[in-house]
Amino acid sequence: MRVKDERKIEVIYEATLHLIQEVGIAGITVAKIAKEAKLATGTVYIYFKNKEELINQLYLHLKKQTTENLFVGFDPTEPIKVCMKKLFVNALKNKMASFKEGVFMEQYYHSPYISQEQNK
Repeated sequence: MRVKDERKIEVIYEATLHLIQEVGIAGITVAKIAKEAKLATGTVYIYFKNKEELINQLYLHLKKQTTENLFVGFDPTEPIKVCMKKLFVNALKNKMASFKEGVFMEQYYHSPYISQEQNK
């Protein structure tokens, strides 16, 4: 079995985010994503079974990344006021630095792709 290249997954995710910002979730196809990522369409299918799996994996990836960003420098032993300020500042920084990701999340939440399991 061939080892998956994490860089290609990131390129696919970036291309997907860019296209969703441009045309929305409904307007993208695996072929368009591959073209935007400068990869063969078959390469995308090596990493993702279909568009739905790609969208759902991207959602889980961004959810994990957002959670990690939220807790950067967080120390639960500090006073609650300091902890809350750190969380607020991190959330604000993340929101400002992640416009494409925010567009994706907004569209994802209102799409048929989201399931109860993923919404936890």
